[in-house]
Order: sequence, then structure tokens, then C-alpha cells
Amino acid sequence: MSRPTHGAIANDGTVALVSGTGPSDVGGSLEVFDGEEVHLERQFNATTGLPAIRADGSFVAVSTRPPASTVTLFDVGANRAVAAQTVPRRTPRVLGFHGDGKYLYVGIRRNDDPYLALDTTGTVLWGSDRFRASRPLRARLESLTEQLRS
Repeated sequence: MSRPTHGAIANDGTVALVSGTGPSDVGGSLEVFDGEEVHLERQFNATTGLPAIRADGSFVAVSTRPPASTVTLFDVGANRAVAAQTVPRRTPRVLGFHGDGKYLYVGIRRNDDPYLALDTTGTVLWGSDRFRASRPLRARLESLTEQLRS
């Protein structure tokens, strides 16, 4: 990794590093490794933000900044992306695993309530008022219909 910019370390010693590109380029990369081998490597066509790693090192999340604001969740052992959640018109700035690592919280501002929470399958379990308002009208109506049925 040529230019590491941010990192996170799990309790088991697994490390997640993100790097940037040159000052005139847009892009970044993610590398997850332990002392012996690289478990996951990905390239992004957007600038990467702070990574988050679950305490046992099994899942890693990284965000990208506009124009393609997305939070991507990776299963490290399977070496694959589990989910990618678009964050329209917002920049994810804080990622963290909570609830014994069952939930990934995504924050927009450091001192604010979480914007949304994902489980390890990438399902949105909870979304703030701002998150719900950012969803397309059709998705909001479908969600309201489901709530009325239950």
C-alpha cells in the first residue's frame, strides 16, 4: 500500500488500511491483513474514508465520499462484499460496529445520532429521519404500506 491514510485494528490483530491516491486523482484502496497474509484488497474509483473493523476481524466496512457516497461492507473470510449502501447527498464520516459486532452504524457528523444501522447481511435495520427522507418516494410508500399491514 503506497499511501495509507486511515486504519483500524481488530482485537485479533487484523488490520484494515485505506489509502488515497495522488493529490490530483480521485480513488482509493482497502487492504485487510494480519501478520501473515493479506485477506482482502479492493480498489475504489472514489476517495475512501475511515474504515471500521469488527472486533473479531471478520467484517470490515469502508465509506467513499461524493460524488459516489457509499458504505461497503465486506466479509473478510469470504473475501467478498456483502452489501453496498448508497448514502445520497451525504458524506459518511463515522463507521462503527456495535452490539457485539452485530450492527454497523453509519454517522454523518461526529457528534450526531447515527444516520443508519446495517446488519452483517447489509440490511438496513434502522434509519434516522434524514435517512428515511432521502429515500425515493416509492420506497417510502412501500415502507409505509408494510408498517400499516403489520
